[in-house]
Amino acid sequence: MTLGASAPCEGLVYQTQSPHAFPSVTIERAVGAGKVKSPVTDPPLLVIRGTSPELRFYTPRAIRIGTQVKFLHCSSTSILFMASNNPLLSSDVITNAPVALGAPMTVQGAVQKTGILLGIVSLTAGFAWDRSKGLHADASAWILAGVVIGLIAALVTIFKKEWSPVSAPIYAAAEGLLLGGISATLDTRFPGIALQACMLTFGTLFGLLGAYRLGWVRATEQFKAVVMVGTMAVALVYLVSMVVNLFGAQVPFIHSSGTIGILFSVAVVVLAAMNLILDFDFMEQAAAAGSPRYMEWYAAFGLMVSLIWLYMEILKLLAKLADRR
Repeated sequence: MTLGASAPCEGLVYQTQSPHAFPSVTIERAVGAGKVKSPVTDPPLLVIRGTSPELRFYTPRAIRIGTQVKFLHCSSTSILFMASNNPLLSSDVITNAPVALGAPMTVQGAVQKTGILLGIVSLTAGFAWDRSKGLHADASAWILAGVVIGLIAALVTIFKKEWSPVSAPIYAAAEGLLLGGISATLDTRFPGIALQACMLTFGTLFGLLGAYRLGWVRATEQFKAVVMVGTMAVALVYLVSMVVNLFGAQVPFIHSSGTIGILFSVAVVVLAAMNLILDFDFMEQAAAAGSPRYMEWYAAFGLMVSLIWLYMEILKLLAKLADRR
């Protein structure tokens, strides 16, 4: 877009607590419009990146040429602003929103944090595996510890994103105990199944990452909606199954090794893999929005949740297939 001569933000850091002091400009031409939600605020803010005269911007909805906008925060890496006629974006939202005044997050940083979390998962999974492998070994303690600690750490990370540099590694360590215990138990019954699940999981991860980088798959709004609805549907099915199990019953078919059970597992594996695309997209858009550095840990946490879910579903699918032999 082209900004008038009064645009104050080029290469500068501009911040004020008074909403009346925000300078305003008029959008004369839109360049590279997309539909992307900023990960650091809710409701989302509009994000501009680039330098005058053409600035790429990302917005959750189409913005019309000629719209008056008011700058809320400007920096050399990003400009956050809101349309002045949007009642949902109050000054309180901006005051309470995290702003990257130091170095913002980067995709490379998020990838590095993901590698760290993977390393932590591998260490604790190996620890639990070593103590759970064998016909007479009991992995229930490691599995229970992983579930409880992992759930608490995940909730803390979700609701306190700024704590993610601490809570995300704790989550990874707990999930390693869970994965190690479950993998050892199933591998004792079906030798080699854990290695197969690991290879398929990472094969899927790198395959989808390559397809995403090449532009073969994209997280469009329709794609996101389908994945989110599907994920919520699966979560609801699993929740109902857990409640039913408390009363000594079981949801029929989906947990069995029959045709319906296998088809259900295949569908969930595909859905879990599709969530990886959303995680890649989140990393890119969070970095584009100039999010705070701690969001690297939060983005890595999100990718780990999807990756662990994918591994568990692949492991479950392989167990069903092996049980049919």
